[in-house]
Amino acid sequence: MTIPTVTAQQMKEADRIMTEDLNISVIQIMENAGRLLANAAQEIFSPKSAVVLVGPGNNGADGLVAARYLHNKNINVEVVLSTDEGDLSEIGAGHLDTLKRMGIPVSNSIGKRPDVFIDCLLGYNAKGAPHGRVAELIREAKVLESSVISCDVPSGFNLTSGQWHDPAFKGSVCVTLGLPKKGMILNSGIKMTLVGDIGIPPEVYKKIGVDVPNIFLDKDLVEIAKQEDEESITEEQPEEDAEIPEEESDDDSEEESNQSDDGPDDMPFIESN
Repeated sequence: MTIPTVTAQQMKEADRIMTEDLNISVIQIMENAGRLLANAAQEIFSPKSAVVLVGPGNNGADGLVAARYLHNKNINVEVVLSTDEGDLSEIGAGHLDTLKRMGIPVSNSIGKRPDVFIDCLLGYNAKGAPHGRVAELIREAKVLESSVISCDVPSGFNLTSGQWHDPAFKGSVCVTLGLPKKGMILNSGIKMTLVGDIGIPPEVYKKIGVDVPNIFLDKDLVEIAKQEDEESITEEQPEEDAEIPEEESDDDSEEESNQSDDGPDDMPFIESN
């Protein structure tokens, strides 16, 4: 089966169509994303403990949902915020309130080394190198050498060029949502890529000119790429003169991407395993 990839701009338009044209709420999408992320973390790593690194946008809110599902699986989970609670979106603040009512620890710093980090710091539309507290959390997590699973795109990875900023979660497993993002597949810095079903109807892809087969007929998480061994994750030079971004505010309604607006005619295709 061939699986198309999409640019960040195409994914942004798909998100808009879902919410504005089809009345599929962001909360529904987040619930699916967080559940898939938690399921993937359990299936791949079987962790007893996890730390969810949460950014200010919808990618971070996906992580808050994942924390709830991890807790429900009897995994010892903690949430680490890269921003003040007051800077979270209204939806993110609601998810955080739920976690607090459940007694899940929430802080702004990493404590003990977990079995796995859940990377929900930056989404597909982030620009430039991570900076501020986001960059500090990436560096602190990497020192601990735990496994990492990233939500949608590894933080610090540039979808336009396929290169890595410094710092970045290079070597992570990635659960990309809906469809793989162009520039991600077969990149040597991503240990494994899975695509997850967040409930995007085929009508959405049709409107953005993408022909998508029934990827999720048998399961809602499909592995599409995997590095044979960790030695194959080569050290590429970080990008120079990277644009220093404003931190991501949204996955579903973010500021304009630095991704080129490539049309469907030049989208690469990949073969699923």
